[in-house]
Amino acid sequence: MTFCGKCGYNNPEDRELCVNCGASLSATVGDSTPIDLRKPAQEVERIGSYDPKRNYPAPAMQPVGVNQPYGRMAQPPAPNQPMPPAQPPMMPPMAPPVNNFAVNYNHKGRGFAILLSLSALAVTIVALFGIPLDFESFNNTFLRIGMSVSDKPILLMTFITLAVGIVALVEPIVCLVSGGCLIGLAVITYTDSAIAFFGTAELVVFILIALDIMALGIISVVFMKKFVNNNIKGVNSLKACYLTWVGIPHQ
Repeated sequence: MTFCGKCGYNNPEDRELCVNCGASLSATVGDSTPIDLRKPAQEVERIGSYDPKRNYPAPAMQPVGVNQPYGRMAQPPAPNQPMPPAQPPMMPPMAPPVNNFAVNYNHKGRGFAILLSLSALAVTIVALFGIPLDFESFNNTFLRIGMSVSDKPILLMTFITLAVGIVALVEPIVCLVSGGCLIGLAVITYTDSAIAFFGTAELVVFILIALDIMALGIISVVFMKKFVNNNIKGVNSLKACYLTWVGIPHQ
């Protein structure tokens, strides 16, 4: 292989001119000393001094087998050619953290909102286990009817209404569901032919109680959201109910 004294490219031995820059591979130093650059690599001396401030051009890459013996791959760029700096990977922008810290804490409305939520659960428990279905004997409730008559739909609906009412304690908006369950329980019991003493007046009373539970839940949500918005902006109703119970961090 023959190295070019001008650009340093590694040329085939049968070349008279450099493949990369076109310079002659035979040159002279001074006036009388001929130099044949087609020598082994360890004997070749570069013509001219190396300038570290100069940007030497990188030789062009050639495909395999073009003007190269034995099908060798093109030589890599000169070792003095600087490599471009690696670009750091682009990171996606991070969402700003949600601030649940109240600078000027205001507790107004929290106690009343919690009291309304507790009242809704209390009314649900009294309607299921305390209020009789017949106003004449005052002896039967939804739980007693479900256990004595062995009516599984009534017994199952009683415990479902109770479970939903407990969930509504933390999220009062669920009182809409617990009130609806109480109305459904009253209608199922009223249409049961085995329970003849349950009349229209008792059904109307339980429907009014269910509407009262729904109203307590809605009012409780309004006060909870108002309490949280007085301390933290941009909080939805479900999270506002949760923060009302667990409290808002403040100074």
